[in-house]
Amino acid sequence: MAKERFKWGVRWGMTTETEPKIKEIKFGNGYSQRMQDGINHVAIKATPTVRLSKRDKSAINELEAFLVRHGGYKSFEWLQPGKKTPILVICRKWTSTDNGVYVDYDLPFEQVFN
Repeated sequence: MAKERFKWGVRWGMTTETEPKIKEIKFGNGYSQRMQDGINHVAIKATPTVRLSKRDKSAINELEAFLVRHGGYKSFEWLQPGKKTPILVICRKWTSTDNGVYVDYDLPFEQVFN
């Protein structure tokens, strides 16, 4: 079954964090050996922000329904800005900020490998 794709545009200024998972064995005298931890050891975390107009209730409801449907554990496709290949991510939690005429959603995405 194909994964749903996150279709909302994100705001500029998103920070992306990449931290490879490694195993390290420390010996004595400062000597250590390192190796990758698993096949997919390099994953990204990003917190995109989606801004929706408060007048567009259908878009707000659609985004919230998408997030609730995935429930923090089901992965979905996301195409990062400037990239050509989508990745699988989950969104364990999200916050919304009412800014008068619009609502900002901060969505911490974590890359997963199913």
